[in-house]
Amino acid sequence: MSSHSLEKSLTAQLAINAATKINPALKPAADELKSAIAITNVSDDAYLKPTDIGEVVGMSAVAVNNWLVHAGLQYRTDDRKIPYRPTESGKQWGRMVAAIAKGSNQTVFQLRWLPSITQLFNERN
Repeated sequence: MSSHSLEKSLTAQLAINAATKINPALKPAADELKSAIAITNVSDDAYLKPTDIGEVVGMSAVAVNNWLVHAGLQYRTDDRKIPYRPTESGKQWGRMVAAIAKGSNQTVFQLRWLPSITQLFNERN
């Protein structure tokens, strides 16, 4: 990451901290913003789909999704467009990224994972 984008990220985080000191009610939104800023420093392309994780750890995408649910890192929604969302603990590993849906030119959001999540699978019993 360039020092310029890191500097912008830190400046934004400091501004958010200052705002929450003035108005503590902003804290929940500010925390979400700060984690969003922190992870925008990683390119969306670096994040893995369950299929990609499965190829690394020798599981199907369905098995990967089930494992992530049981590990408490994601939960299933009733929304067909966004079937999975990260849990609080999952947010350190995953993020929602914009992607083009298969079979249509619609932009959808998909939960993708940092490559380092494969280490969690390797530690499973």
